[in-house]
Amino acid sequence: MALEVTAPHRPQLTHAVVQDVLELNPRIRVIELSIRDRAFVWSAGQHLDLILEDETGAARRPYSIACAHDQGSPGRVELAIASRPGGRTWSFISRLSRGDVLAVEGPFGGFRRSPDPTRPLILIAGGTGYAPLRALLQAEMLRDPSREATLLLGGAVLEEVPWSWELAQEPFARVRAILTLVEPPSGWRGAKGRVTAHLPALAAARPHADFFVSGPQAMIEAVRAALSLAGVHAHRIVEPVAESVEAPRPAE
Repeated sequence: MALEVTAPHRPQLTHAVVQDVLELNPRIRVIELSIRDRAFVWSAGQHLDLILEDETGAARRPYSIACAHDQGSPGRVELAIASRPGGRTWSFISRLSRGDVLAVEGPFGGFRRSPDPTRPLILIAGGTGYAPLRALLQAEMLRDPSREATLLLGGAVLEEVPWSWELAQEPFARVRAILTLVEPPSGWRGAKGRVTAHLPALAAARPHADFFVSGPQAMIEAVRAALSLAGVHAHRIVEPVAESVEAPRPAE
């Protein structure tokens, strides 16, 4: 895999072909797309708008791109899509199959800043919020295979955590991964509880790390509060934003 990451990137309206659809449960699907325009380039943390067109008209839905841009497979994009069964998005996504053509626009947004390469990297994600952090993790590990990184990945049940099955594969096998479940299955030997239960130990072990967070807004706020109580500087806590902004670094 040849990595190319540049930013910012000018959004563009284009089309993508569905390559694969994986149903994790009735609510969550992982979709692989091939974007026709090879000039479509993104940075880890950015998202695209999926334009859903049906008999009632068109609607836009934003989804984080879950893989780093790869010169060897230009235009290959992965998304994790959560939708309410019976809703409009669910009805559209549930009918997708290989070969379908979709309108997409992007990329948009991004992380407020890039990780500091001199500091350990800790990624904290909940459910489908793992998508932009997965892209960031790929990019960082490809840039520096010796990168010190920890992934804390949580969900209510295992079926709601996309890509959990690849944590033992390269390049993720080089990362310290903690998968924690609120409702673990019988015989589960991994971590238990919400991600916030594991933050004090992580912050104590790596107090000067960069903490990148993604997931439901309530989870992000709880993580920020827990890390603040643990003494982590606010600038060390980064999440995706709607617009790409490089924030100045305050004195610490």
